[in-house]
Amino acid sequence: MKSFVSRTFLLGGAPVVCSFERPIADGNDFRCDYLITFPGRERRASGYGVDEVQALILAMERAHLDLLSAPERRDATLLWLDMDDLGLPLPSGLDAADVVIC
Repeated sequence: MKSFVSRTFLLGGAPVVCSFERPIADGNDFRCDYLITFPGRERRASGYGVDEVQALILAMERAHLDLLSAPERRDATLLWLDMDDLGLPLPSGLDAADVVIC
């Protein structure tokens, strides 16, 4: 995956990297692919929007939800800059405390 931007988190001291590709045209809309690399597994998904900015924002929101609901969080704390606020947007009206670990 050719990343456009990425952020590294720590899960119990181990790196978890979330990388976003540059949004691309997908029919009449745009798609922004992302990859989360956990220790021992990867999670790939996409965000879609009417323009590149919306696709990136929606991909970031979805990635944030994937990170918060990751089963790895049952056994370790996920941090960014020593904070449990991961510094990514969440969908409007949703709080990190609302997300259930899968």
